[in-house]
Amino acid sequence: MREKPFDRLSRVASRLPVLILAMAGIGLIFMAMLWDIIADGSIGIGGKQIIGILFGAFLVGLAVLLSASAARLRQWFFDAEVCGLSPVRWASALLLVAGATVLGMFLPARELLSATAWILLGYAVAFCLVLPSRLGLVCLLVLLCGNLILSGINTIKVDLTGLPLTMLDIKIAVANPAGLWDAMNLPHWTRHAAVGALLLVGILVVFYSIVTLRRFLSRSEKIRAGWLIAGRSLVLAVILMTAVFHLGRVHTQAANYRGTWEPAGVAALSKQVGILSFLTYSYRAERKNNGDFFSHSSAAPAPEKEEIQDAILDFVSFTSPPESAESKLPNILILMAESTFDPVRAFHLSGTASSRLFVPGEMTAAVGPLFVNAIGGGTWITEFEAIIGLDARLFGYSGYYTHSSLSPFVTRSLATYLTDKGYRTWAFFPHGGDFYNYRGAYSHYGFETILDSEDLDLSDGWRLSDIELVQTFIQKMGLHPEEPFLAHVLLVENHGPHECGDYQEETQPVRFTGTDDKEAQCAIQEYVRRLESTAVAVDSARQYLADLQDRTGRPFVLLVYGDHQPFSFTGTHMVKYDFDPLRKEKDKNVTFFHLISTVEDRLRCCKQMIPATLLPTMVSAYAANGPDDIYLGVNFWLYRQCGHDTVGSSPMNWLTQGASIPGDIDKPPSSGNWRRSTQCEHAYRQALTEYRRSGLLLSTDEQ
Repeated sequence: MREKPFDRLSRVASRLPVLILAMAGIGLIFMAMLWDIIADGSIGIGGKQIIGILFGAFLVGLAVLLSASAARLRQWFFDAEVCGLSPVRWASALLLVAGATVLGMFLPARELLSATAWILLGYAVAFCLVLPSRLGLVCLLVLLCGNLILSGINTIKVDLTGLPLTMLDIKIAVANPAGLWDAMNLPHWTRHAAVGALLLVGILVVFYSIVTLRRFLSRSEKIRAGWLIAGRSLVLAVILMTAVFHLGRVHTQAANYRGTWEPAGVAALSKQVGILSFLTYSYRAERKNNGDFFSHSSAAPAPEKEEIQDAILDFVSFTSPPESAESKLPNILILMAESTFDPVRAFHLSGTASSRLFVPGEMTAAVGPLFVNAIGGGTWITEFEAIIGLDARLFGYSGYYTHSSLSPFVTRSLATYLTDKGYRTWAFFPHGGDFYNYRGAYSHYGFETILDSEDLDLSDGWRLSDIELVQTFIQKMGLHPEEPFLAHVLLVENHGPHECGDYQEETQPVRFTGTDDKEAQCAIQEYVRRLESTAVAVDSARQYLADLQDRTGRPFVLLVYGDHQPFSFTGTHMVKYDFDPLRKEKDKNVTFFHLISTVEDRLRCCKQMIPATLLPTMVSAYAANGPDDIYLGVNFWLYRQCGHDTVGSSPMNWLTQGASIPGDIDKPPSSGNWRRSTQCEHAYRQALTEYRRSGLLLSTDEQ
């Protein structure tokens, strides 16, 4: 009888998994044995190499088992007994599920996270054993190879950004793979190879599913075939539900994992639980708290251009536009003052604690309180908002790790806006560029020249005073820098903790009222001492810019802002003393901003508290030719409609405090009794539409 084409194709394809398994096993053994020579030229066999050799041997053995020469053995192992499965396969699946379930239920939290990858593997193998043999083998092979590929991509992303692969990355990759490959600095041939491999795997799985279903339906005993399908489906559903229950427990333990307040801790968590488990965790976290930027539908129309321009003109004066944009564009210096806030505004104090940082001066254009979304830590959150102009809470879970999670997808910022106008852009760090992915983040934000502690020859920038850091900036820029320039400099002297040695009560100029505790009094004394150093550093920066103006005639803009209140006073980072009873302002997410400029009468802003997101829009006013040229002018419009807080959820203090997150990650941050007015609610949704269409970030809608 002549063989049908489909049967011939099925017979040929049936040999493909055996060949792939054998080649993969031999290749893995070969690579494991030679890995040390490939990596560093040495010779040796370590634990990872042994695991690789054993796994390769397992693949080769499995290929032999499935080959035609092992037909008798294969028949004994795979022949149907109950619901189409042999007793050996039933017993293997049962043992795997039972063992994985017992481990998942009774292991302590720390051991559970470490063992979860193996527990999931047990469920996966059991699931594949219950499937028809060929389909199960293909699915297991796809699962193992997929885990290997995702682990490799995760390693690359951690190296590049400090943060592991998340479901948001995968969504963006599916919507805009070219953009993701650019963000991760991968050659584009790998993208085409990945797409081809995924298509091949998909075709293979679909093919074997069709073959399996065809064989079931071709049985003479139709009723028995139906029972086979129903029986296996029920068992598969039970295995799947048990695995999902296990993942739920893992998610709960991961949510209480103290290290996740920092990107390094999240990367460690992904390594501990395995990439597949971490992807499910990130998916759940993002789904429950994904922020409005990615979830909001564009139902509300963006505000009219005329409305935005009208709002801009409420805050900015363009009565005397520059005669020559090239000659009149001001030099712009932004100083991020670590952990700097106005203690007089926050606490009940006696004595002298005021600083010229918080009051208007001769050239002050605007000064006042700044609403930030970080408490006690999380500098990168405020930096992102002050450079990009978007509230980090708009991105939910991803907003906790802006430098790592969001920076690769940034396409527009204050830096790119000014670069388009001919500015040279600089970023100065007192620490290494790999710290929290700072170099990578600022590169994505559009800064051209990025100098870290190594570039600046700072042996320990963390210990330098703000005066020394500003002097380092001045020396690097020199007397004749390329102009106009935008420079963003990090000052870190007021970073916590605030401890002092020889405390003399009678010599202290400022004290907390309501307590005689030495630890508390010492902390405020040390903070005020460092605060004066920051003020002197700002004076030096202003004088440098003024000297440049005297030589070149180019005006300047100097912006100083605080990223968050220090953990020394916020009850975070395991600080034991409770400063809350000493506060007169309960909000811990208020710092300050001070904008100084020799461009007169440009700003008419801001008598009330402003959000950090308004800073780049305000700065851009000094380089804009008119209201239609402002960077992200919708921020002025939204500020006029809603004030300093338009998102309304709590500050991002679950992770940035360094304290454990509430165990129930299904609950998004609470906004308490805060509610947007009807007018503000509509304006907020209109602004979201404007943000999304402004092309600030790649999104899941990009095609």
